[in-house]
Amino acid sequence: MKFIALVSGGKDSCYSILHSIRQGHELVALGNLYPNDEERQELDSFMFQTVGHNLVKWYETCTGLPLVRRAIRPETSRNVCLNYYPTEEDEIEDLLELLIEAKRQIPDLEAVNAGAILSSYQRTRVEDVCSRLGLVSLSYLWQRDQKELMTEMCLMSKQSGEDNSPKLDARLIKTAAIGLDQSSLGKSLPQVFPLLQRLNERYDVHICGEGGEFETMVFDAPFFKHGYLEPHIVRVEGCDNSDGVYSAVMGVSFIERECSTSMDQLLENLPVPRAVEDHWLELANYVGVFETPTTENHSRTASKSSHTPHTSINKIGNLLYVSNLTPKTGDSTQSKSQDVFKQLNDVLKENRLFASQILSSSLLLENMSDFATVNLLYNGFFQVQDNGPLPPSRACVGSSLVGHNKTLQLSVVIDTEAKITEQKGMVLNDSKNGLHVQGRSYWAPCNIGPYSQAIWKKEDQNQVSYISGQIALVAASMEMTTSLEPHLDEDISQAVLALRHFDTLKRTINAQEQLTTVCYVSRHSMVPVVAKVWSLYCKDMVDSSEWWFEKPVEDPRSLIIVKVSELPRQAKCEWGGVACSKVSIIDEEQDDSDTDTADSKNSTDDAVGAIDIGDHFECHQSSVRSPKTQRKYLTGHLNSQKELVKLVSSCSNSQVILFYSPNSDLSLGTQKPGFELYPVENVYDYEGHERFAAFQVIVETTV
Repeated sequence: MKFIALVSGGKDSCYSILHSIRQGHELVALGNLYPNDEERQELDSFMFQTVGHNLVKWYETCTGLPLVRRAIRPETSRNVCLNYYPTEEDEIEDLLELLIEAKRQIPDLEAVNAGAILSSYQRTRVEDVCSRLGLVSLSYLWQRDQKELMTEMCLMSKQSGEDNSPKLDARLIKTAAIGLDQSSLGKSLPQVFPLLQRLNERYDVHICGEGGEFETMVFDAPFFKHGYLEPHIVRVEGCDNSDGVYSAVMGVSFIERECSTSMDQLLENLPVPRAVEDHWLELANYVGVFETPTTENHSRTASKSSHTPHTSINKIGNLLYVSNLTPKTGDSTQSKSQDVFKQLNDVLKENRLFASQILSSSLLLENMSDFATVNLLYNGFFQVQDNGPLPPSRACVGSSLVGHNKTLQLSVVIDTEAKITEQKGMVLNDSKNGLHVQGRSYWAPCNIGPYSQAIWKKEDQNQVSYISGQIALVAASMEMTTSLEPHLDEDISQAVLALRHFDTLKRTINAQEQLTTVCYVSRHSMVPVVAKVWSLYCKDMVDSSEWWFEKPVEDPRSLIIVKVSELPRQAKCEWGGVACSKVSIIDEEQDDSDTDTADSKNSTDDAVGAIDIGDHFECHQSSVRSPKTQRKYLTGHLNSQKELVKLVSSCSNSQVILFYSPNSDLSLGTQKPGFELYPVENVYDYEGHERFAAFQVIVETTV
């Protein structure tokens, strides 16, 4: 893709350019925002580095590329919410105008490069603007380990005696941390790196300056094709009484240089992270080889489907579960999809709720070839300009058993007590938090649809998080993996890489306590592979590898494996589920007698039906406790019609997700409210043994 690079002059934006080029993208322009008062260096911008802005104008001469610039006024960080939405007179709207001008000059512009490492504040703003303009965000430094990243930057930097070499030359031009002073100004990254490591060990100083400890200016880089800048310090500003903040006003001389070395050669030593880390490759190598199971032809066909679900509207605690929405009218994919979203909108209106209050969704498609049409309408329903940022998390799979000519089935989870504010026609959910990464990186796949990677409620002390389904996309290229290593087959590679992405999301949001898990597979051959990978991940690797030693052991019984017709991008498996940060939040004011009373209450009254499921079925149970509520998440399997009848009779005041095959010997009979019916071809337990059906039960009680 042809991309414009947003440059402040700092090391991160320039180093990120190298990775975008290495990934096959073409640098066609540079973009820069600078103070409208050009005599001023600092704007106190929450978003943009402006120190050294007067030197950025030289980049056009150095690179031979157009430099698109736009002035910004001070104190225009008007919207400081972590997840940005369009705000008048905010500095981000200046970024929008800059990119509009860039697209005018370069009509085939496709992407925008930015150098954010840890700042979600910066990332979400670039992604918002890109989304509005139909551009792809490239953020190849996102979530990289800082020490590893600085080591790589130093490797790609000029060393002593390499003045004319087309390598990275980034130098400190401002310092604002303990251990850094005027003597650090003008030093290159290799020169200051040893000091930064010591300061990191002693005082937790961010090695890459992510805490504002220092700012840098780049005077040379491999993409400076026509020359480089030779810097010298004009004067140093700051003193011992300036809170330890020093900055250098730099002067430069342009040194012409015509480089005949190709960009491929210049970047051949650029360290590129692999699709999976070493410890995940080790896990993959433990999986082994499997024979294709004899159940390959046991899939149920759509013509036999008896799936005729009733819409269920069920409230558990503060959450409203709207399940099994299928078309009632329509003769095309578009009209049927419109009818489903109309039904959902009617439910929202009846309950005085808004689309922005939806936390999670489950979307089943009769045929994945309808994905584009349905996704367009789905995107329209959750569009940012109406609902604000952070669309719901989502699992989307193909199930031919959804019902003949039904086309789709939709179920959602809604927060009924969210704090809602309106901003010029936009209905914002102030109670929602989440992870919505739209830019390409090495970290994990960006979303391939209108969904967030993870969503949770801000007020939830346990941070119960709904995590979107993850497939085996190589994050940097967004292409499906074929093999992680030459000796690893595609089945193992996909199972491991997709689970790695799922685990990465859990760690990024600090929600590593697994509550429920589903792995969707589109081939029977994946079942034993998934079961083995899950077992290794949950407990086996902890005893087998030092790399996995610190990972907490998990109970593997939270997993349900289901065979479906198709998955997005023809994936072989998709991992999804619910996790939390803490399973127990203790109120310090609550004494033991209070706890005993609460526990007694939980064993009686409304909770008895759902909690007693554990007495009737072999199942996995996770309890999530806060000072006010206790939530239980149960996962189990059924082997007969008798067990299904018992499950239905046991589940009162709860929400149940039932994974079943509509043409099996199971008969649902009269459908009760509170059941989300999930039609699949086959159901397996965490060990890969086929079962008649599987269930997840959620119940909440007041403590």
